[in-house]
Amino acid sequence: MQQTKELLRKVDLGCGSSKPAGFIGVDRMRMPGVDIIGDLDGVLPLERDSVDLLYASHSLEHARDIMHTMREVYRVCKHGAQVCIVAPYYEQKLNVANPYHLNVFNEHTPRFWTNSPVANLDDAEYWHPHAEAWGLAESDNSDPGLDFRLARMEFFYFPQYLLLSPEEKIEARRQYFDVCDQIMYHLVCWKPDGASDEQDVQKLIASMDFFEPEYVRERRERDLDTTRLLRAGGLGVRTLRAPLRQPDISHTEIIRLEEMICALSDDLAKVKSEVVASHTATIQSLTMELNSERAKVTEYAQKLRSAEDEAARYRRRAAEAYASLASYGGMLEKAWIDGLISAHEVSLYRRRRIIRVVDRLVGRGMRNDLPAPFAPLLERESASAKVWYGPDLRNEAFVAYKIAVPKRQPEAIEVGLVQSIENLEETVGVEIVDSNNEIIWHSVQTIDGMAGGPVRFSLDFPLSQKDGEFEVRLFSGSKVAPVYPLEVIPSRFSRTRRVLARWCYR
Repeated sequence: MQQTKELLRKVDLGCGSSKPAGFIGVDRMRMPGVDIIGDLDGVLPLERDSVDLLYASHSLEHARDIMHTMREVYRVCKHGAQVCIVAPYYEQKLNVANPYHLNVFNEHTPRFWTNSPVANLDDAEYWHPHAEAWGLAESDNSDPGLDFRLARMEFFYFPQYLLLSPEEKIEARRQYFDVCDQIMYHLVCWKPDGASDEQDVQKLIASMDFFEPEYVRERRERDLDTTRLLRAGGLGVRTLRAPLRQPDISHTEIIRLEEMICALSDDLAKVKSEVVASHTATIQSLTMELNSERAKVTEYAQKLRSAEDEAARYRRRAAEAYASLASYGGMLEKAWIDGLISAHEVSLYRRRRIIRVVDRLVGRGMRNDLPAPFAPLLERESASAKVWYGPDLRNEAFVAYKIAVPKRQPEAIEVGLVQSIENLEETVGVEIVDSNNEIIWHSVQTIDGMAGGPVRFSLDFPLSQKDGEFEVRLFSGSKVAPVYPLEVIPSRFSRTRRVLARWCYR
């Protein structure tokens, strides 16, 4: 258990397939790098006050209710935990047009996650005439249920704004689109109540070692290289500041500069005429070479058109093959749908009360019909015990069963689960809950229809024997195919039911 708590200290929320080393990856679907399945719009599958560092990179803009998601982040974070968020800066045209970005991230966003009037940055960075103090969490006259104090805020600018002064960058963000493309916040999760804790917050911020993803450090290096190139190429600060302020020059100076430009143009025309006259032979030779190259280009263009015609023929053949494949895919999809409909009809039949009663009284159960791999689970049961299908996990949030604590530490638990449709994968999960109704272990497996044996979940933590029994919860992940737990009825008139399962030892 201690090792598990240490692993949960760093969490990458919405990690995708590229989480940093040493982090626990949380995402809504199974992929390489994802350790825990969790949805930003649901309850995060993490214990309260269990996270020291939470990192979310380009994920929170997709949450349907950002205040709910941030309350969940607040719940799972410890007091004083660091939260690092990197998100697209809202005031850029591509971001505004993106239909998958549901939330605004700019210099005002963290103001709605705290009531503290103090921000750990210059007031000019976020000043607004309608809200001069920092915290706005109670602006809708309700308790926000969270308190994240701002430690740092960093903007990442497009190249044409890199040479501006800090004041001009602030003014550009206020007036224009496409000034920044992303923003990074570092926040502190603050849980004690009271308004006189600002000094404690500042002490904690001063002692923090702020986490930054590798790609952010690489971005800073690229921006420094771009700044050096702009200055070396003659694009000074005056050139980039021009759109932000009027030129400080008189009308007389403008006329004088125009006269100088006309004189320089005349001199340039004379020099050009002299150069052309002295290099006529060279120009003629270059003209002949140019005509030869044009002939080659024409030849290459003809070959290219021929290649394009050949490619068009291959595309037509590919379209015909794709149409045939689509027809086969439709037939396969229909077969899957028929299987799902049949499973649903069986489930409705079994739900009828009279069918369940008759099965208990006179039914022989399905014990003798199970494949051979279920034998190790069945040999622990008495000869009079019957085995039946439990409820379809697709129709339940979870199905819970009591199970005794083993006398020694097991390495796995095997559970009797049946998925009856071939070639259709389904995700199933198991949770172990202690007597305090706390989830102490969680695992997910992918099974295929007609697998023909129990599902094995490996245990990676020690079980405590202070309680007499645990609760095992079974649930369906994607809810695509019907999955039934196998239930044991000890005797004909028994009203209790147990899941067909066993602890496995080395």
